[in-house]
Amino acid sequence: MARKGYKQKYIFELEDAPAYEEDAPAYVNRSTDHSNLISKLLLSACSGDISFASAQSSAYAAYLDGLHHEEVVQMARCGNWGMQEGNIKRDVERLFFKDIPFASPIDIPTIGLNNKTNEVNEISMSVFLPHEIVASSMKYGGSDCIWKTDLLTDFWARVKPDDARLQTLFAETDIDLQMAHRFF
Repeated sequence: MARKGYKQKYIFELEDAPAYEEDAPAYVNRSTDHSNLISKLLLSACSGDISFASAQSSAYAAYLDGLHHEEVVQMARCGNWGMQEGNIKRDVERLFFKDIPFASPIDIPTIGLNNKTNEVNEISMSVFLPHEIVASSMKYGGSDCIWKTDLLTDFWARVKPDDARLQTLFAETDIDLQMAHRFF
């Protein structure tokens, strides 16, 4: 029987889980200063699988069940223990994402028009450089999760060389379908 969505993903993870701790893969973190539960909840929330409020609610339930790990308590306390759902994402970002380096914007001087006075003023505008955004997102791995490259592979696998809808696109852009199939 096929299960849909997160339930199916969760069931497959349970089936693949090692039976004993010594059988666990090497990447499993066994240190006490880091919570694997919170890592999983944050990954799911950042990937869009669950909301930050759901992640906080799960952490709060784990806290009520007696799991008093420091990160679990921090996550459970977000949004005033879940009473202010609108503040949960903000609190999570302040607690868990403060040390993550993002691409830095650069300031570009330009001119702007003041609509009230019709004066032209010199202003500064911040711009992110695309190559720095890509480089900073690739630094931590998980690029498939961010950029959804598996969708590209699926797309090119389904495209047929004689597809009439794409013949004009290939002619306009000089894309060779056989070349695209080699890369994907």
